[in-house]
Amino acid sequence: MHIKTIVTAVLCLAAVAAVVLSAGCVGGSDRSAKDGDTVSVFYTLTVDGVEKESNLGSTPLEFTIGAGTMIQGFNDGVIGMKAGETKTIVVSPENGYGVYSKEKKAELPLSELKQAHGTVSVGDIFEVYAGYTKMNAEILSIDEEKGTADAAVNHPLAGKTLTFTVKLDSITPAK
Repeated sequence: MHIKTIVTAVLCLAAVAAVVLSAGCVGGSDRSAKDGDTVSVFYTLTVDGVEKESNLGSTPLEFTIGAGTMIQGFNDGVIGMKAGETKTIVVSPENGYGVYSKEKKAELPLSELKQAHGTVSVGDIFEVYAGYTKMNAEILSIDEEKGTADAAVNHPLAGKTLTFTVKLDSITPAK
C-alpha cells in the first residue's frame, strides 16, 4: 500500500511538471532570440549622443529576425537576447543605412524643388521621398536648360554610427 502511494505521488508530480514545462512557465525566459523568431522590442536611437527616435512608452516594434525588414546591425544585435534583457547595440554605417555617397544620384525636376523650397543652389540639402522612405537630396549641379537638378540621394542616417538601447519585450519562436 505504501509503494502505491509513492508511485501515485511521483506520477502526479511528473504530470504537474509536464504541464508547467509545456506552458512555458519554467525555462521560457532562458530562450534566446534566433533567426526566424518574431520579436517585440522597445528602443531608443541616438546619434552622436542626441536622441533621434524612441518607442519607449508606446507600442513595441515587432519584426521577424532575418526577414530583411530591419537594418543588418540592429537585426544581428538582437540575436541572442532574452526576453526582458536590455542591451546597447552600436551599428556602423556599413551595417546601418550605408555610407554617405555622392554616387547615389537622382535627377530631380527643378520646378518642383523651386516650388517647394524657393531658391535652389548647389550644396543645398532637401528632404525628398523615395516611395514612403524619407531621403536627403544634396544638390550637386543644376541644369536650367533641362529644368533638372542632379542630386546625391542618401538616407538621412547614411554615414552615421547608430547607438540603440534595446529592451527585448517578447520572443515568438519561429514555426
